[in-house]
Amino acid sequence: MINQVYQLVAPRQIEVTYNNEDITRDKVIVRPLYLSICAADQRYYTGSRNQTVLEKNYLCL
Repeated sequence: MINQVYQLVAPRQIEVTYNNEDITRDKVIVRPLYLSICAADQRYYTGSRNQTVLEKNYLCL
């Protein structure tokens, strides 16, 4: 099964990648309808965290 993966790669920049996942009988498929972002994670999205923290967590910095 091909999954869409949404990754925060820079402030206010989300990229979609695709991941091929083998589904076996002991796994469950979950398709969320909604999501929420906590206040701490909003700082990652806006880029307002400390620069060293951002460099550690963004994929492209």
